[in-house]
Amino acid sequence: MKIINRILCSALILLSIISYANQSVLAKQSTFSLLAVPVPAPVSPSGTITDTTPTYRWGKIAGASQYRYQLLKGASVIYTITFAASACGSGVNCAHTPLTSLSNGTYAWRVRVMVSGTWSSYSPLKGFAYARVPVSRLPSGDITDTTPSYSWSKVVNATRYELRLYRGASMIYSPIILASSCTSGVNCGFTPVTKLKYGAYTWQIRAMLSGSWKAFSAPKAFYVSPVLVGAGDIASCSSTGDEATANLIDGIAGTVFTAGDNAYQTGTAAEFANCYDPSWGRFKARTKPSPGNHEYYTSGASGYYGYFGAAAGDPAKGYYSYDLGDWHIIVMNSEIDTAAGSPQEVWLRQDLAAHPVVCTLAYWHKPRFSSSASHGSNTAMQPLWQALYEYHADVVVNGHDHLYERFSPQTPDGTADPDGISEFVAGMGGASLYTFGNILPNSPARNNDPHGVLKFILNAASYRWQFVPVAGKTYADNGTANCVP
Repeated sequence: MKIINRILCSALILLSIISYANQSVLAKQSTFSLLAVPVPAPVSPSGTITDTTPTYRWGKIAGASQYRYQLLKGASVIYTITFAASACGSGVNCAHTPLTSLSNGTYAWRVRVMVSGTWSSYSPLKGFAYARVPVSRLPSGDITDTTPSYSWSKVVNATRYELRLYRGASMIYSPIILASSCTSGVNCGFTPVTKLKYGAYTWQIRAMLSGSWKAFSAPKAFYVSPVLVGAGDIASCSSTGDEATANLIDGIAGTVFTAGDNAYQTGTAAEFANCYDPSWGRFKARTKPSPGNHEYYTSGASGYYGYFGAAAGDPAKGYYSYDLGDWHIIVMNSEIDTAAGSPQEVWLRQDLAAHPVVCTLAYWHKPRFSSSASHGSNTAMQPLWQALYEYHADVVVNGHDHLYERFSPQTPDGTADPDGISEFVAGMGGASLYTFGNILPNSPARNNDPHGVLKFILNAASYRWQFVPVAGKTYADNGTANCVP
Protein backbone atom coordinates (compact mmCIF):
# COMPACT_ATOMS: atom_id res chain seq x y z
CA MET A 1 0.00 0.00 0.00
CA LYS A 2 2.83 2.42 0.83
CA ILE A 3 4.31 1.73 -2.56
CA ILE A 4 1.01 2.52 -4.32
CA ASN A 5 0.64 5.77 -2.36
CA ARG A 6 4.15 6.83 -3.29
CA ILE A 7 3.43 6.14 -6.98
CA LEU A 8 0.21 8.17 -6.87
CA CYS A 9 1.96 11.02 -5.12
CA SER A 10 4.74 11.09 -7.73
CA ALA A 11 2.16 11.12 -10.54
CA LEU A 12 0.37 14.09 -9.00
CA ILE A 13 3.62 16.00 -8.67
CA LEU A 14 4.49 15.26 -12.35
CA LEU A 15 1.07 16.44 -13.51
CA SER A 16 1.51 19.65 -11.56
CA ILE A 17 4.88 20.31 -13.19
CA ILE A 18 3.46 19.70 -16.69
CA SER A 19 0.51 21.97 -16.01
CA TYR A 20 2.80 24.76 -14.75
CA ALA A 21 5.06 24.40 -17.79
CA ASN A 22 2.09 24.64 -20.18
CA GLN A 23 0.85 27.73 -18.39
CA SER A 24 4.31 29.30 -18.69
CA VAL A 25 4.44 28.60 -22.43
CA LEU A 26 0.97 30.06 -22.92
CA ALA A 27 1.93 33.10 -20.90
CA LYS A 28 5.06 33.63 -23.06
CA GLN A 29 3.03 33.22 -26.24
CA SER A 30 0.53 35.73 -24.96
CA THR A 31 3.31 38.14 -24.02
CA PHE A 32 4.92 37.72 -27.50
CA SER A 33 1.60 38.43 -29.19
CA LEU A 34 1.20 41.57 -27.12
CA LEU A 35 4.72 42.75 -28.06
CA ALA A 36 4.64 41.96 -31.87
CA VAL A 37 5.52 45.18 -33.77
CA PRO A 38 3.33 46.06 -36.77
CA VAL A 39 5.04 46.56 -40.14
CA PRO A 40 4.75 50.00 -41.79
CA ALA A 41 3.05 50.16 -45.21
CA PRO A 42 5.12 51.94 -47.93
CA VAL A 43 3.14 54.52 -49.94
CA SER A 44 5.49 56.28 -52.37
CA PRO A 45 7.57 56.52 -54.53
CA SER A 46 6.17 53.96 -56.95
CA GLY A 47 5.70 53.65 -60.71
CA THR A 48 7.91 55.95 -62.80
CA ILE A 49 9.27 59.14 -61.26
CA THR A 50 11.34 62.09 -62.51
CA ASP A 51 12.59 63.46 -59.16
CA THR A 52 16.26 62.65 -58.58
CA THR A 53 15.80 62.86 -54.77
CA PRO A 54 12.32 61.44 -54.19
CA THR A 55 10.48 61.73 -50.87
CA TYR A 56 9.69 58.39 -49.24
CA ARG A 57 6.29 58.08 -47.50
CA TRP A 58 4.77 55.29 -45.42
CA GLY A 59 2.00 54.83 -42.89
CA LYS A 60 2.79 55.88 -39.31
CA ILE A 61 2.87 53.32 -36.51
CA ALA A 62 1.61 54.24 -33.01
CA GLY A 63 4.33 54.24 -30.37
CA ALA A 64 7.14 54.35 -32.93
CA SER A 65 10.46 55.74 -31.77
CA GLN A 66 12.48 55.24 -34.99
CA TYR A 67 12.03 54.29 -38.63
CA ARG A 68 14.55 52.76 -41.00
CA TYR A 69 14.14 52.55 -44.76
CA GLN A 70 16.39 50.96 -47.32
CA LEU A 71 16.79 51.54 -51.09
CA LEU A 72 17.95 48.75 -53.38
CA LYS A 73 18.95 48.59 -57.06
CA GLY A 74 18.88 44.97 -58.04
CA ALA A 75 20.62 43.10 -55.24
CA SER A 76 22.73 46.10 -54.20
CA VAL A 77 21.75 48.31 -51.26
CA ILE A 78 22.08 51.96 -52.30
CA TYR A 79 21.48 53.41 -48.84
CA THR A 80 19.92 52.64 -45.46
CA ILE A 81 18.57 55.61 -43.46
CA THR A 82 17.43 55.62 -39.82
CA PHE A 83 15.78 58.64 -38.18
CA ALA A 84 13.59 59.57 -35.22
CA ALA A 85 9.84 59.14 -35.52
CA SER A 86 9.47 62.61 -34.04
CA ALA A 87 10.78 63.98 -37.38
CA CYS A 88 7.85 62.53 -39.31
CA GLY A 89 5.67 65.61 -39.01
CA SER A 90 1.87 65.72 -38.84
CA GLY A 91 -0.50 63.60 -40.90
CA VAL A 92 -1.19 59.93 -41.27
CA ASN A 93 2.04 59.25 -43.16
CA CYS A 94 5.66 59.64 -42.28
CA ALA A 95 7.89 61.28 -44.89
CA HIS A 96 11.60 61.70 -45.41
CA THR A 97 13.70 63.05 -48.30
CA PRO A 98 17.33 61.87 -48.61
CA LEU A 99 20.07 64.00 -50.15
CA THR A 100 21.53 61.29 -52.40
CA SER A 101 20.61 61.74 -56.09
CA LEU A 102 19.48 58.78 -58.15
CA SER A 103 20.75 57.71 -61.54
CA ASN A 104 18.45 56.29 -64.19
CA GLY A 105 17.21 52.82 -63.41
CA THR A 106 14.78 50.57 -61.56
CA TYR A 107 14.71 50.57 -57.76
CA ALA A 108 12.87 48.99 -54.82
CA TRP A 109 12.56 50.17 -51.24
CA ARG A 110 11.27 48.91 -47.87
CA VAL A 111 10.74 50.28 -44.36
CA ARG A 112 10.51 49.05 -40.76
CA VAL A 113 9.79 50.60 -37.39
CA MET A 114 11.06 50.39 -33.80
CA VAL A 115 8.48 50.24 -30.99
CA SER A 116 9.50 49.82 -27.34
CA GLY A 117 13.04 48.99 -28.36
CA THR A 118 12.03 46.24 -30.81
CA TRP A 119 12.39 46.45 -34.60
CA SER A 120 9.64 45.15 -36.82
CA SER A 121 10.44 43.11 -39.89
CA TYR A 122 10.86 45.00 -43.17
CA SER A 123 7.81 45.75 -45.27
CA PRO A 124 7.43 44.08 -48.68
CA LEU A 125 9.51 45.78 -51.38
CA LYS A 126 7.89 48.62 -53.33
CA GLY A 127 9.33 49.24 -56.79
CA PHE A 128 9.77 52.36 -58.87
CA ALA A 129 11.76 53.57 -61.86
CA TYR A 130 13.63 56.86 -62.14
CA ALA A 131 13.83 58.43 -65.60
CA ARG A 132 14.75 62.08 -65.84
CA VAL A 133 17.80 61.85 -68.07
CA PRO A 134 17.06 59.93 -71.31
CA VAL A 135 19.08 56.78 -71.90
CA SER A 136 20.72 57.01 -75.33
CA ARG A 137 20.45 53.69 -77.15
CA LEU A 138 21.32 53.87 -80.88
CA PRO A 139 23.43 54.52 -82.84
CA SER A 140 26.47 53.04 -81.13
CA GLY A 141 29.55 51.11 -82.17
CA ASP A 142 30.38 50.70 -85.86
CA ILE A 143 27.64 51.59 -88.34
CA THR A 144 27.49 52.09 -92.12
CA ASP A 145 24.40 54.33 -92.34
CA THR A 146 25.38 57.94 -93.07
CA THR A 147 21.95 59.19 -91.95
CA PRO A 148 21.51 57.11 -88.79
CA SER A 149 18.32 57.00 -86.74
CA TYR A 150 18.67 57.95 -83.08
CA SER A 151 16.70 56.32 -80.29
CA TRP A 152 16.53 56.97 -76.55
CA SER A 153 14.32 56.13 -73.59
CA LYS A 154 11.31 58.35 -73.04
CA VAL A 155 11.15 60.61 -70.00
CA VAL A 156 7.77 60.83 -68.29
CA ASN A 157 6.12 64.25 -68.73
CA ALA A 158 8.87 65.53 -71.05
CA THR A 159 7.64 68.10 -73.56
CA ARG A 160 10.65 68.08 -75.90
CA TYR A 161 14.17 66.73 -76.35
CA GLU A 162 17.43 68.22 -77.57
CA LEU A 163 19.91 65.98 -79.42
CA ARG A 164 23.49 67.10 -79.87
CA LEU A 165 25.93 65.40 -82.25
CA TYR A 166 29.68 66.04 -82.04
CA ARG A 167 32.65 65.16 -84.18
CA GLY A 168 35.56 65.71 -81.87
CA ALA A 169 34.88 69.05 -80.16
CA SER A 170 32.77 70.39 -83.04
CA MET A 171 29.00 70.20 -82.78
CA ILE A 172 27.47 68.96 -86.05
CA TYR A 173 23.81 69.59 -85.23
CA SER A 174 21.44 70.03 -82.29
CA PRO A 175 17.82 69.47 -83.33
CA ILE A 176 14.89 69.98 -80.95
CA ILE A 177 12.38 67.12 -81.08
CA LEU A 178 8.86 67.50 -79.72
CA ALA A 179 7.93 64.71 -77.32
CA SER A 180 4.55 64.53 -79.03
CA SER A 181 6.31 63.27 -82.18
CA CYS A 182 7.56 60.17 -80.36
CA THR A 183 5.72 57.02 -81.30
CA SER A 184 4.18 54.66 -78.78
CA GLY A 185 6.45 52.45 -76.73
CA VAL A 186 9.24 53.02 -74.27
CA ASN A 187 11.67 54.69 -76.70
CA CYS A 188 11.67 57.90 -78.69
CA GLY A 189 13.36 58.25 -82.08
CA PHE A 190 14.51 60.75 -84.66
CA THR A 191 16.16 60.50 -88.10
CA PRO A 192 17.93 63.64 -89.38
CA VAL A 193 18.41 64.32 -93.08
CA THR A 194 22.00 65.55 -92.74
CA LYS A 195 24.39 63.05 -94.29
CA LEU A 196 27.41 62.33 -92.10
CA LYS A 197 30.99 61.97 -93.24
CA TYR A 198 32.82 58.79 -92.38
CA GLY A 199 34.46 58.84 -88.97
CA ALA A 200 33.93 58.95 -85.20
CA TYR A 201 31.07 60.78 -83.48
CA THR A 202 29.48 61.16 -80.04
CA TRP A 203 25.93 62.20 -79.22
CA GLN A 204 23.87 63.21 -76.19
CA ILE A 205 20.19 63.78 -75.47
CA ARG A 206 18.34 65.77 -72.82
CA ALA A 207 14.68 66.37 -71.89
CA MET A 208 12.65 69.43 -71.02
CA LEU A 209 10.38 69.09 -67.98
CA SER A 210 8.08 71.87 -66.73
CA GLY A 211 9.77 74.36 -69.04
CA SER A 212 13.27 73.56 -67.81
CA TRP A 213 16.04 71.65 -69.61
CA LYS A 214 17.46 68.79 -67.56
CA ALA A 215 20.90 67.21 -67.71
CA PHE A 216 22.31 65.62 -70.85
CA SER A 217 22.77 61.88 -71.05
CA ALA A 218 26.28 60.43 -70.98
CA PRO A 219 28.00 60.70 -74.41
CA LYS A 220 27.33 57.75 -76.74
CA ALA A 221 30.01 56.98 -79.33
CA PHE A 222 29.63 55.57 -82.81
CA TYR A 223 31.76 55.29 -85.92
CA VAL A 224 30.39 55.67 -89.47
CA SER A 225 32.30 53.06 -91.44
CA PRO A 226 32.65 53.23 -95.23
CA VAL A 227 31.70 50.26 -97.38
CA LEU A 228 33.83 49.11 -100.30
CA VAL A 229 32.19 46.52 -102.55
CA GLY A 230 32.96 45.04 -105.93
CA ALA A 231 34.62 42.30 -107.97
CA GLY A 232 36.70 41.75 -111.07
CA ASP A 233 36.04 40.04 -114.42
CA ILE A 234 32.59 41.44 -114.85
CA ALA A 235 30.53 42.14 -117.96
CA SER A 236 29.98 40.31 -121.20
CA CYS A 237 27.17 40.72 -123.70
CA SER A 238 27.06 36.92 -123.98
CA SER A 239 26.36 36.24 -120.28
CA THR A 240 24.02 37.37 -117.51
CA GLY A 241 26.45 36.97 -114.59
CA ASP A 242 27.07 40.71 -114.43
CA GLU A 243 23.34 41.43 -114.19
CA ALA A 244 23.12 39.04 -111.22
CA THR A 245 26.03 40.64 -109.38
CA ALA A 246 24.76 44.15 -110.20
CA ASN A 247 21.49 43.22 -108.50
CA LEU A 248 23.52 42.58 -105.35
CA ILE A 249 25.20 45.97 -105.44
CA ASP A 250 21.80 47.63 -105.87
CA GLY A 251 21.22 46.78 -102.21
CA ILE A 252 24.68 47.74 -100.91
CA ALA A 253 25.51 51.39 -100.35
CA GLY A 254 29.12 52.53 -100.58
CA THR A 255 32.05 52.83 -102.96
CA VAL A 256 32.28 50.29 -105.79
CA PHE A 257 35.64 48.91 -106.90
CA THR A 258 36.43 46.90 -110.02
CA ALA A 259 39.41 44.56 -110.15
CA GLY A 260 39.95 44.67 -113.91
CA ASP A 261 38.50 43.01 -117.01
CA ASN A 262 35.43 45.14 -116.69
CA ALA A 263 34.08 44.65 -120.26
CA TYR A 264 34.67 41.58 -122.40
CA GLN A 265 36.14 40.64 -124.76
CA THR A 266 38.46 43.48 -125.65
CA GLY A 267 37.28 46.48 -123.61
CA THR A 268 36.11 48.52 -126.58
CA ALA A 269 33.96 51.61 -126.20
CA ALA A 270 31.07 49.64 -127.68
CA GLU A 271 31.50 46.81 -125.15
CA PHE A 272 31.52 49.27 -122.26
CA ALA A 273 28.40 50.93 -123.65
CA ASN A 274 26.50 47.76 -124.53
CA CYS A 275 27.78 45.15 -122.06
CA TYR A 276 29.05 46.93 -118.94
CA ASP A 277 26.85 50.01 -118.80
CA PRO A 278 23.42 48.25 -118.68
CA SER A 279 24.41 46.43 -115.46
CA TRP A 280 27.33 47.82 -113.45
CA GLY A 281 27.06 51.12 -115.28
CA ARG A 282 24.32 52.22 -112.92
CA PHE A 283 27.01 52.48 -110.20
CA LYS A 284 29.36 54.53 -112.37
CA ALA A 285 29.09 57.66 -110.21
CA ARG A 286 30.39 55.76 -107.16
CA THR A 287 32.89 53.45 -108.91
CA LYS A 288 36.67 53.54 -108.49
CA PRO A 289 37.88 51.20 -111.29
CA SER A 290 41.10 49.41 -112.15
CA PRO A 291 42.02 48.04 -115.59
CA GLY A 292 42.69 44.46 -116.65
CA ASN A 293 44.43 42.77 -119.53
CA HIS A 294 41.20 42.66 -121.58
CA GLU A 295 40.99 46.47 -121.43
CA TYR A 296 44.43 46.64 -123.02
CA TYR A 297 43.37 44.47 -125.95
CA THR A 298 42.12 47.83 -127.19
CA SER A 299 45.07 50.13 -127.82
CA GLY A 300 45.93 52.16 -124.73
CA ALA A 301 42.81 50.80 -123.02
CA SER A 302 41.02 53.73 -124.66
CA GLY A 303 37.59 52.19 -124.22
CA TYR A 304 38.18 51.92 -120.46
CA TYR A 305 39.60 55.41 -119.97
CA GLY A 306 37.02 56.91 -122.26
CA TYR A 307 34.16 55.32 -120.31
CA PHE A 308 35.32 56.06 -116.76
CA GLY A 309 37.01 59.39 -117.48
CA ALA A 310 38.81 61.11 -114.60
CA ALA A 311 37.70 58.37 -112.16
CA ALA A 312 40.21 56.01 -113.84
CA GLY A 313 43.18 58.31 -113.27
CA ASP A 314 45.77 59.44 -115.79
CA PRO A 315 45.41 57.24 -118.94
CA ALA A 316 49.20 57.18 -119.22
CA LYS A 317 49.41 55.55 -115.79
CA GLY A 318 46.15 53.97 -114.64
CA TYR A 319 47.24 54.02 -111.00
CA TYR A 320 45.98 56.43 -108.35
CA SER A 321 44.90 56.54 -104.70
CA TYR A 322 42.12 57.95 -102.55
CA ASP A 323 41.00 58.03 -98.94
CA LEU A 324 37.89 56.28 -97.69
CA GLY A 325 37.13 57.14 -94.08
CA ASP A 326 40.30 56.48 -92.09
CA TRP A 327 41.58 54.07 -94.76
CA HIS A 328 43.96 54.82 -97.61
CA ILE A 329 43.00 53.00 -100.82
CA ILE A 330 45.54 52.43 -103.61
CA VAL A 331 44.63 51.38 -107.16
CA MET A 332 47.48 49.85 -109.16
CA ASN A 333 47.81 48.88 -112.84
CA SER A 334 49.05 45.34 -113.36
CA GLU A 335 49.13 45.82 -117.17
CA ILE A 336 52.16 48.13 -117.21
CA ASP A 337 55.63 47.84 -115.70
CA THR A 338 55.52 46.73 -112.03
CA ALA A 339 59.21 46.00 -111.54
CA ALA A 340 61.20 47.44 -108.65
CA GLY A 341 62.34 50.92 -109.64
CA SER A 342 59.64 51.30 -112.30
CA PRO A 343 57.71 54.59 -112.27
CA GLN A 344 54.69 52.80 -110.86
CA GLU A 345 56.60 51.09 -108.05
CA VAL A 346 58.42 54.33 -107.17
CA TRP A 347 55.09 56.19 -107.10
CA LEU A 348 53.63 53.49 -104.85
CA ARG A 349 56.38 53.91 -102.28
CA GLN A 350 56.01 57.68 -102.37
CA ASP A 351 52.27 57.43 -101.94
CA LEU A 352 52.61 55.06 -99.00
CA ALA A 353 55.15 57.34 -97.33
CA ALA A 354 52.82 60.31 -97.79
CA HIS A 355 49.89 58.48 -96.18
CA PRO A 356 51.10 56.92 -92.89
CA VAL A 357 47.64 55.73 -91.85
CA VAL A 358 46.72 52.75 -89.70
CA CYS A 359 44.84 50.87 -92.44
CA THR A 360 45.66 50.48 -96.15
CA LEU A 361 43.98 48.47 -98.91
CA ALA A 362 45.19 48.08 -102.51
CA TYR A 363 43.56 46.51 -105.55
CA TRP A 364 44.50 45.69 -109.12
CA HIS A 365 43.90 42.93 -111.66
CA LYS A 366 46.53 40.16 -111.65
CA PRO A 367 47.09 38.38 -108.30
CA ARG A 368 50.43 37.68 -106.71
CA PHE A 369 48.92 34.46 -105.30
CA SER A 370 46.20 32.23 -106.77
CA SER A 371 45.32 28.52 -106.66
CA SER A 372 43.49 28.70 -109.99
CA ALA A 373 44.21 26.09 -112.66
CA SER A 374 43.99 28.85 -115.30
CA HIS A 375 46.30 31.79 -114.56
CA GLY A 376 47.57 31.17 -111.03
CA SER A 377 50.17 33.23 -109.17
CA ASN A 378 51.98 36.08 -110.88
CA THR A 379 55.46 36.81 -109.54
CA ALA A 380 55.63 40.07 -111.53
CA MET A 381 53.40 41.53 -108.82
CA GLN A 382 55.91 40.81 -106.04
CA PRO A 383 57.58 44.29 -106.14
CA LEU A 384 54.19 45.90 -105.49
CA TRP A 385 53.61 43.47 -102.65
CA GLN A 386 57.08 44.17 -101.25
CA ALA A 387 56.42 47.90 -101.04
CA LEU A 388 53.00 47.37 -99.50
CA TYR A 389 54.40 44.88 -96.99
CA GLU A 390 57.21 47.20 -95.93
CA TYR A 391 54.66 49.95 -95.25
CA HIS A 392 52.36 47.60 -93.30
CA ALA A 393 49.47 47.50 -95.75
CA ASP A 394 46.61 45.25 -94.74
CA VAL A 395 44.62 44.00 -97.73
CA VAL A 396 45.17 43.34 -101.45
CA VAL A 397 42.26 42.53 -103.78
CA ASN A 398 42.67 41.12 -107.30
CA GLY A 399 40.74 39.50 -110.14
CA HIS A 400 42.01 37.79 -113.31
CA ASP A 401 41.19 34.28 -112.08
CA HIS A 402 37.43 33.87 -112.27
CA LEU A 403 36.81 32.52 -108.80
CA TYR A 404 36.97 33.49 -105.13
CA GLU A 405 39.93 32.78 -102.88
CA ARG A 406 41.08 34.27 -99.59
CA PHE A 407 44.64 34.04 -98.29
CA SER A 408 45.65 34.48 -94.66
CA PRO A 409 48.22 37.19 -93.87
CA GLN A 410 51.54 36.41 -95.50
CA THR A 411 54.77 37.93 -96.79
CA PRO A 412 55.49 38.76 -100.45
CA ASP A 413 57.10 35.32 -100.88
CA GLY A 414 54.09 33.47 -99.40
CA THR A 415 55.33 32.84 -95.86
CA ALA A 416 52.61 32.98 -93.22
CA ASP A 417 52.98 36.12 -91.14
CA PRO A 418 50.36 37.54 -88.74
CA ASP A 419 51.62 41.02 -89.68
CA GLY A 420 51.50 40.23 -93.38
CA ILE A 421 49.00 41.11 -96.11
CA SER A 422 45.66 39.35 -96.59
CA GLU A 423 44.88 38.76 -100.26
CA PHE A 424 41.45 38.25 -101.81
CA VAL A 425 41.04 36.97 -105.37
CA ALA A 426 37.62 38.32 -106.36
CA GLY A 427 37.23 37.44 -110.03
CA MET A 428 33.60 36.33 -109.72
CA GLY A 429 31.93 39.47 -111.05
CA GLY A 430 30.08 37.80 -113.93
CA ALA A 431 32.44 36.15 -116.42
CA SER A 432 32.54 32.36 -116.80
CA LEU A 433 34.10 30.72 -113.75
CA TYR A 434 37.41 28.82 -113.56
CA THR A 435 38.50 25.69 -111.69
CA PHE A 436 41.13 25.26 -108.99
CA GLY A 437 44.46 23.53 -109.43
CA ASN A 438 46.94 22.83 -106.64
CA ILE A 439 45.87 24.68 -103.51
CA LEU A 440 48.52 27.05 -102.24
CA PRO A 441 49.52 27.37 -98.58
CA ASN A 442 47.68 29.94 -96.45
CA SER A 443 44.46 29.55 -98.47
CA PRO A 444 41.69 28.89 -95.91
CA ALA A 445 38.70 29.80 -98.11
CA ARG A 446 37.91 29.39 -101.81
CA ASN A 447 34.98 28.76 -104.14
CA ASN A 448 34.35 28.76 -107.88
CA ASP A 449 30.57 28.68 -107.77
CA PRO A 450 28.75 31.04 -107.56
CA HIS A 451 29.27 34.53 -108.90
CA GLY A 452 29.15 37.22 -106.26
CA VAL A 453 30.68 40.39 -104.89
CA LEU A 454 33.17 41.06 -102.11
CA LYS A 455 32.09 43.56 -99.47
CA PHE A 456 34.35 45.31 -96.96
CA ILE A 457 33.27 47.40 -93.98
CA LEU A 458 36.26 49.59 -93.13
CA ASN A 459 36.36 50.49 -89.46
CA ALA A 460 38.86 52.83 -87.80
CA ALA A 461 41.45 50.13 -87.06
CA SER A 462 39.87 46.93 -88.37
CA TYR A 463 37.71 45.60 -91.19
CA ARG A 464 34.99 43.09 -91.92
CA TRP A 465 34.78 41.15 -95.14
CA GLN A 466 31.88 39.25 -96.67
CA PHE A 467 31.50 37.26 -99.85
CA VAL A 468 27.95 37.95 -101.04
CA PRO A 469 26.65 35.27 -103.45
CA VAL A 470 24.13 35.91 -106.20
CA ALA A 471 20.48 35.10 -105.57
CA GLY A 472 19.76 31.43 -105.03
CA LYS A 473 23.30 30.55 -103.94
CA THR A 474 24.51 29.97 -100.41
CA TYR A 475 28.32 30.00 -100.31
CA ALA A 476 29.54 32.28 -97.52
CA ASP A 477 32.89 33.55 -96.32
CA ASN A 478 33.02 36.39 -93.83
CA GLY A 479 35.05 37.55 -90.87
CA THR A 480 36.88 40.39 -89.16
CA ALA A 481 40.50 41.35 -88.80
CA ASN A 482 42.51 44.12 -87.21
CA CYS A 483 44.78 46.32 -89.24
CA VAL A 484 48.52 45.64 -89.10
CA PRO A 485 50.17 47.71 -86.36
